[in-house]
Amino acid sequence: MAADRGASPSFCKEVWLQTGQILPVGSALCKKCCTGHKKEVAPLYEVNHNEELGIIGQIADQLRGSGETLAAGCIKNIG
Repeated sequence: MAADRGASPSFCKEVWLQTGQILPVGSALCKKCCTGHKKEVAPLYEVNHNEELGIIGQIADQLRGSGETLAAGCIKNIG
């Protein structure tokens, strides 16, 4: 089947939550996959990006205040 649209951030996170597989945002999706996902998977998960962005902002603020930085998935002391 031909690609109908690209995967949204919510779609990608729902796939990751369900299967543990990482799907890049913007990946080509056919209409059948999109429709099936919306009916079967999406109702099972509530993806709240605003809450997650708030948490990331809090972590960044704490790192700025402590002299630490987030690099390559690790916290390293730069002071």
